[in-house]
Amino acid sequence: MASLRFRHGAVSRRAARVDQSIVRAAQVDGASLPSIYLRIVLPSLRPVFFSALMILAHIAIKSFDLVAAMTAGGPGYASDLPAMFMYAHTFTRGQMGLGAASAMLMLGAVLAIIVPYLYSELRNKRHD
Repeated sequence: MASLRFRHGAVSRRAARVDQSIVRAAQVDGASLPSIYLRIVLPSLRPVFFSALMILAHIAIKSFDLVAAMTAGGPGYASDLPAMFMYAHTFTRGQMGLGAASAMLMLGAVLAIIVPYLYSELRNKRHD
């Protein structure tokens, strides 16, 4: 719930900082309201959406402790998480290689989101 308040506050603050002269200029040019949002407001909110996505990914990965304490991964596989899989194979079953491989896959999933975004942002700033 705290992350919801954080995301709402971050998006609201950033949306309030959208340059109103650009929005007015688009209205004068005859742009429709959906077009203004799709081409002006949402692109300016992209960093906020990305940071919210990263925070949510972090919360999803670190939710291991909550699930482990409350359900221990059960009943069955109902509350199984990638971190639970890694923990069970590494420490309970003694399969260090499989646990390390699953940890690397979780890292790869996070990097698959971060690297393309950073590449596009740094490329855009270099051309500006």
